[in-house]
Amino acid sequence: MTDADRTAFAVQLAMLSEVFDKELSTAASEAYFGALRRYDIEAVRLAVERAICQCQFFPRPAQLIDLLEGGTIDDRAMLAWNRVLGALEAHGTGQSVDFGDQALHAAVLTIGGWGVEDWGRWDEQEEGYARAAFLRAYRALHNAPRSRKIAYLPGRFEQSNGFTWGRWTRGLGHRDEVLALGPSGREVLSRRALGPVQRVELAPSEHPIKRLPEASA
Repeated sequence: MTDADRTAFAVQLAMLSEVFDKELSTAASEAYFGALRRYDIEAVRLAVERAICQCQFFPRPAQLIDLLEGGTIDDRAMLAWNRVLGALEAHGTGQSVDFGDQALHAAVLTIGGWGVEDWGRWDEQEEGYARAAFLRAYRALHNAPRSRKIAYLPGRFEQSNGFTWGRWTRGLGHRDEVLALGPSGREVLSRRALGPVQRVELAPSEHPIKRLPEASA
């Protein structure tokens, strides 16, 4: 969440206060916001809904976090989709990103996303199709065995640099970077530089998204 979400967050706390008949001080409300701010507001709303249905007493921040990170596979798939939307809005597909979630990475690649021009620029109907495809893929891949780790999702800039490297006359030491993203997909937890740009050789019919980055040993 960002400061722009404070009003919506206050509404969620007010709902909890009403249901559990407990008022929070300003300091306590600020503590809740600080503890949960790394999560998307939509994820917080989902946790509040679960708390209202499952908790007997006003939930502490740790309990809300447990509700955020637990839940059913459908809940986790929807949270993963919201992370993708957050990353698209904040960073776009030009940037290489690491969500720290192998099922998310695999699901995005399965539906042909990231590092692809115009991916994510959907109208309402197209977004519905993309969401449904992602959720199906995430559920199928969440516990599926994987022969290799998808370390991150390569963005358009990295791919383009790999294709054109042989024609560079300057900037030969350039290193692309991967953003490690937080729970909402918007916040950047860290940045890591990749190795020096190298030319990417692909067969004419091969799409660059099929070149999945291997994890380092």
